Amino acid sequence: MPNPGSFLGTRLEFLQSQRRRYEVAVIVNSKAECVADIQRCYFKRFPIEHEHNVDPTPEFLASVNDDEADAEVVAPDRSSMSLEEFKQAD
Repeated sequence: MPNPGSFLGTRLEFLQSQRRRYEVAVIVNSKAECVADIQRCYFKRFPIEHEHNVDPTPEFLASVNDDEADAEVVAPDRSSMSLEEFKQAD
């Protein structure tokens, strides 16, 4: 029996839906930007904190807005934390 692959369900559907977009990006030589944008959209729908084998609810997927700016990641401030807090935040 062949390996079914890592991407199943809505994850696989999303990636397959991006195939034509990627093909066009290869033709116009903007592959790197396209892959970065596909990854950004993927992780909005399937956050890394969620289990890989569990699909998000249809309501959650419907609420995803690709045009919305991503939250800024702020580096921890060493001067305002103890060493232990800093290690935990890093």
